[in-house]
Amino acid sequence: MKTIAPLLLLILATLSTVQCGQGGHQVYYVTPFHWIYGITVYQYKSYHSVQVFRVEVPQDSIDLILQFRVVPVGPCGDYPIIIYLQPGGIPLAYPTNDTFPPDFYTKRTEFKELIITNNNKTTLYHTQRPVPGDWFGVVFMNYSDDRIKQRDLQQQCRNFLTVSYSSTVMLSVQEVVLNSTVSVNMSYHDESYFKLFIGKMTSSKVQLQLGCHNHSCNVSVAVRLHGLPGSSPANNMTDFRLDCVNQTQCTLNLNLIARDAWYYLRLVNQRNATERVQMTLYGDDCLSITNSSYFTPTSSCQPPISELERSDSFQSSLTSLFEYIGDDSPHSDLVLVTNGTRRVASFEIRKLIDIGSTLSVTISNVGTLYDSSAETDSETIACLMKDLPLNPVDGACPSDRRLVINATRSEATVYVPYPEYGTWYITLGCPNCSQQLIELDISLRPCVDAQCGRYGTCGVYQSGDIAFGICRCVAGYRGYGCTDATLARPDWIELLGTCLLTISNGAFLPAIIVALIRRHFILAFMFLFNMFFSTMYHACDEDLYKYCMFDYSTLQISDFYASYVSFWATLTALTQVRTKWRDLLYVVGTMIILVAVIIDLHSMWGFLATTLFAAVLMAISWVVVSVRRKRCFPERRQWLLTILPGVLLAAVGLVLYTAVETDENYAYVHSVWHVLMASAIVVVMPPREVVEKDFSEQGTELPSVSSDDRPLVLD
Repeated sequence: MKTIAPLLLLILATLSTVQCGQGGHQVYYVTPFHWIYGITVYQYKSYHSVQVFRVEVPQDSIDLILQFRVVPVGPCGDYPIIIYLQPGGIPLAYPTNDTFPPDFYTKRTEFKELIITNNNKTTLYHTQRPVPGDWFGVVFMNYSDDRIKQRDLQQQCRNFLTVSYSSTVMLSVQEVVLNSTVSVNMSYHDESYFKLFIGKMTSSKVQLQLGCHNHSCNVSVAVRLHGLPGSSPANNMTDFRLDCVNQTQCTLNLNLIARDAWYYLRLVNQRNATERVQMTLYGDDCLSITNSSYFTPTSSCQPPISELERSDSFQSSLTSLFEYIGDDSPHSDLVLVTNGTRRVASFEIRKLIDIGSTLSVTISNVGTLYDSSAETDSETIACLMKDLPLNPVDGACPSDRRLVINATRSEATVYVPYPEYGTWYITLGCPNCSQQLIELDISLRPCVDAQCGRYGTCGVYQSGDIAFGICRCVAGYRGYGCTDATLARPDWIELLGTCLLTISNGAFLPAIIVALIRRHFILAFMFLFNMFFSTMYHACDEDLYKYCMFDYSTLQISDFYASYVSFWATLTALTQVRTKWRDLLYVVGTMIILVAVIIDLHSMWGFLATTLFAAVLMAISWVVVSVRRKRCFPERRQWLLTILPGVLLAAVGLVLYTAVETDENYAYVHSVWHVLMASAIVVVMPPREVVEKDFSEQGTELPSVSSDDRPLVLD
């Protein structure tokens, strides 16, 4: 079945492309399948839970076929797996409907959502005329389980995603140039495809004229930026369509032309006869335009574009600054805008390098070049767009892409999270001012200006070859910038949790005191060590109210190590062997636990093995003593008053620790665990040992000790 599936997909792709090019003499090439293996799928908790993958779509592709298969490992139920797909950038989607901070632009040009299951079956996704370039996908498991599962004690469910993809490339796309005529013979329903490259100095308006030989036409034409067009426009700003019906000549004006980009054209003959169609593309070469200071908006040429200089010399990753360097401004990042003119600046968002950042664009009013104060009635408008340098003052710029500053608002900012790679433009205009000096601040930083506010921390995560910034929110806050307080917890709840987790370690004080009274000095030190590092670790492990005496990893290792050693030491103290052998067991056990913690801090096997070994030694010593004394050891009274209550307290604590803890109740349940385990230690603490002195050298007989008082030890 695994070998048949790709073959079926290839046949499907071939049939679909043959149907599209029927009668049009189109030539296609189906690319081999590419495979992406072993993408681990995690339960969604926040955006750091997603895994990102990348799919490459060749130029002139007429379709894209993707197949997904999720293989579960372990006891997994049938959970929905969510996949978001987007060309050009990392998909921005929050299944929990988190809100974004103010001034964020979150719309995407294209966005696909797929829902599959983890049943080890292949799911097919087939799309026609995809945007060429890199497509990015994120995948996660959409179910909620906030239980804290202890590794090695519970069998974990893991899901792995395999992605394979193939494209069908049209090899018969004809390249055309401006101010030239192309003739093509077309049968009924024939399709012909062309592509036109628009350079950096091409006019902003291109005119397409269609004509038919000796009679009226019945031809439809579609124009699309970047990719092969379909029957209907995919984007009203960059795509165009014209139905030339019963006319000898038709004209289509292509405004808002993108620069340094490919436009694709599709002609379809709708007449039930063979048609000879002539197509001419008219446009101006704007290389002769050199004066950028007084460029009129009515000109067919676009104003010259200033390419912003990039600065990447920063310690932080995903961080870049863009500087405007112009001859008309006294300082960098200052732009002089005059009435009736436009200033256009461009900058590049790099593939894989910049798409995980947040693009921030800020304009602020500095004043006039010759006066320290700005004109009171002036208004400056900026338009931020990908691919298109739109005029900000003629209504072409969408309202959510416009930045406006005036006498009452001196600064405006827009953020674009995970911007799509390619060329971006910022266009400045001032419709009612003589001249205005504007400060332009454009930067790329992770998160929101490399911050997440009081309730989050900014981090950079790596998924495959893609790095992206994420805010890790605390105290129930959510969202891209940790500003969504829908499920937020009050600060006093967070403070209470910190206090409980730290103060509950004081339950070890009775154990320490009892150990000192009974002269178990090694035990007392181990319990003190455990109490100290557990307190410091939990004080550092909290989110909102925290104090870290040492770095977090040191405190975590010390806490885990001290907890495991306390278990070992308590069981060893109950073992009925001579003191010298018990001391040796203390040392050997702590050494083994240290090695186990260093190898794998979160593995329970080292702890379980040493604890089980100590319990077996304790049980053997009890059996031997019982045989020697010819009666049960420990006695019934000890079982009822110490051992059984201690075992019960420890068992309840272990159940809470392994099966009841969740993210929500962690502070309360784990604090109870501290108290229960410390209480169990006090209950089972062995009595003070009777030391046997050697009087043989003094010629004195040993004092007589009854069998009931003599320490029960093994040689």
